[in-house]
Amino acid sequence: MTYVAKPHWSFWVIAAMALIWNAMGAVNWVTQIAAPDLEAMPEWWREVVASRPLWAVLAMAVAVFAGMLGAVLLLQRRQAAVLVFSVSLAGTVLAAGQAFGIGEPSPRQLFEAVLMPVAVAAFLIWYARRMLRRRSPHP
Repeated sequence: MTYVAKPHWSFWVIAAMALIWNAMGAVNWVTQIAAPDLEAMPEWWREVVASRPLWAVLAMAVAVFAGMLGAVLLLQRRQAAVLVFSVSLAGTVLAAGQAFGIGEPSPRQLFEAVLMPVAVAAFLIWYARRMLRRRSPHP
């Protein structure tokens, strides 16, 4: 019989926050492809969205929907969460990279739109690896 340690309460909080973060990203993605909602966004971000090629739109979709799936897999303590979060990071890097060189964003805008999403995606890979190293009841 293999002993399986129960996750600390913080695991559930972080995994749930990962799901909420990526669900908010999915809502953001839908908002960005709905033209009327663009008017409420800052000018720089409207420029980014307006100049976004199809590959960047698809990369953002991969980023947020893979992130949601990764969070669900993490909540289920599945090893596949690491791979799915890695796919999400790749989509995040591609989508965020497209924003460089467009207009003149403030440091805060760059942080919120480019650096923070990449940092969160990288953190989720690290966290999933760390948590799933502990024996899980699921393969």
